[in-house]
Amino acid sequence: MTFEPLYPTYPATIEVSGARLVPVPAAAGWRPDLAALAAHVTPRTRALLWASPNNPSGVVLNEAELGSIAALARRHDLWLIVDEVYAGLAPGGRVPSLAARLPERVVTLGSLSKSHAMTGWRAGWLAGPRELAVHAEKLAMCMLFGLPGFIQEAAIAALALADEAGQRMRAFCATRQERFAVAIGGISHLRAVPPAAGMFMLIDVSATGLSGGEFARALYAGLGARWGGVRALERRLRARVLRHRGGDARCSRGTAAALLRVAPLASSGRTEAECAPRPFYILL
Repeated sequence: MTFEPLYPTYPATIEVSGARLVPVPAAAGWRPDLAALAAHVTPRTRALLWASPNNPSGVVLNEAELGSIAALARRHDLWLIVDEVYAGLAPGGRVPSLAARLPERVVTLGSLSKSHAMTGWRAGWLAGPRELAVHAEKLAMCMLFGLPGFIQEAAIAALALADEAGQRMRAFCATRQERFAVAIGGISHLRAVPPAAGMFMLIDVSATGLSGGEFARALYAGLGARWGGVRALERRLRARVLRHRGGDARCSRGTAAALLRVAPLASSGRTEAECAPRPFYILL
């Protein structure tokens, strides 16, 4: 089981093993609905998976929520798999954890992808019971064999300056988050939902009368039509990223944000001219 909203590749990652991923609806503010979680547990349930901070909501589970999850895991003998890939972006670079309290059933996943902007290096780790770690190592040997030596050395070097890198990345994300929230705040029918941590921000589009999927498709199609088609839009976006000055050298490593000024959807019947003075910024 996992909490909604969730990282889009979770279902395929889990189900390729033969397991079935069961999403549990979120409560208000995208926090985990613990009553719904308990109601979803069946004799076939084996594990609970979640990300903290969550991708894409940015929610960080608190101690009270973790305590309820721990009790549920003990009662039903569940594994607890915690994706902490974004933990380095949380305040202080840490998130509350159950690993010390339940070392026999907690599996923690970590990575340098976000905290050190090393996404393409594919360097990460699993921390959990020794028996599980040995089994996971054998599985990785069959599927991946191993990381190149120079990547392992780079990972060690990155961990040695983790505090400094984490502080820079958190400040970097905070600046972009503030800029994005201010821009969205000037657009009627849209509401920014600032995250507790991470590099994503959800936008509440319910006032437009569209679903999230409908809004995204309409926005993308509308921009494509305005700029000569979807492919022309994609070329413009790529060019804007390369020209963006706000991210200095970090742009080339894929960690900078490019801000693109476009008009918001005129879902309320307003004309394009009426929308134009109220720009909508897309964070790339």
